[in-house]
Amino acid sequence: MKSLLQRKRLKAINGRNMELRDHRLMSYRNVPNWPPVWVRSQSLGEKQTLHGEIGILKQVIPAEIDYRKSFLFIEHEGCSYIGCLLFSDRRFCRAIVKLLRRHYGYRIKDIGEIDLDRALRD
Repeated sequence: MKSLLQRKRLKAINGRNMELRDHRLMSYRNVPNWPPVWVRSQSLGEKQTLHGEIGILKQVIPAEIDYRKSFLFIEHEGCSYIGCLLFSDRRFCRAIVKLLRRHYGYRIKDIGEIDLDRALRD
């Protein structure tokens, strides 16, 4: 029996609903970058990190020097977190930044489910 991830990737390969989280270019050196690791941005003392498709997207800032990198700011359970997406493809990174900026206020989980091929055509 195939895992849920294997079924989703197979579905994406067969040309149906290529979700952002499964897109082959959502990666750096063939390592998937979604979702990023979330680091609490205002923590005092120990660095607090969270994993998974959590929180609400508040802001996206592309790196000014390295055009393969962007920073995502989220809010989760009343705290602010930052995550970094690193891409192998610079043009794709810029396209994702534009897409994510249209989704401020959305849940990260919902953003992961975006039909990326369709969204990038719009």
